[in-house]
Amino acid sequence: MMFVFSAFRGVIVTHDRGESQFPTPLDVAGSDQVWPGRVGKDPGSEKNWIWEMSDNLRKGAATHAR
Repeated sequence: MMFVFSAFRGVIVTHDRGESQFPTPLDVAGSDQVWPGRVGKDPGSEKNWIWEMSDNLRKGAATHAR
């Protein structure tokens, strides 16, 4: 599923389970992009979950105010 995210503009995929590399708030500070880092299956349902980071002060209202 991560390859699907990488096709979108403004998305930086950071995913390496072998190296335990996932996006952190420090990684995304000052960035306009969205950084998905983990996708997993919820064992209690048929749904999936996504761990993503973004700088909420830049993404959204601040980005659209330009």
